[in-house]
Amino acid sequence: LTADGGRFLEMGKTDVRDPRSIDRVTYRAFDLGEAGAERTGEMLRELVGLFAQGALRPLPVTVWDVRRAREAFRFMSRAKHIGKIVLTMPPRWNPEGTVLITGGT
Repeated sequence: LTADGGRFLEMGKTDVRDPRSIDRVTYRAFDLGEAGAERTGEMLRELVGLFAQGALRPLPVTVWDVRRAREAFRFMSRAKHIGKIVLTMPPRWNPEGTVLITGGT
């Protein structure tokens, strides 16, 4: 997914790879917690500015109802998506509202 000469940053320590295993790509892993609160604040302010300028775009988000979690996990396991997969809970009934139930025997 990264072009020759590209850079891949791994935030966190999970799935740390050997940087030499990815040809023609610069790979670097880091733990944001090690940067300290002041530096983390600086980085976040810089990122907010880059998003505001349009220099960066957020990753796409695919939303699945939690009742379709099995299907969502199958989709994710194919590893053909880009971005984040989010499971949402169904809305709660409004106790002040009206619910109409039909059908049945």
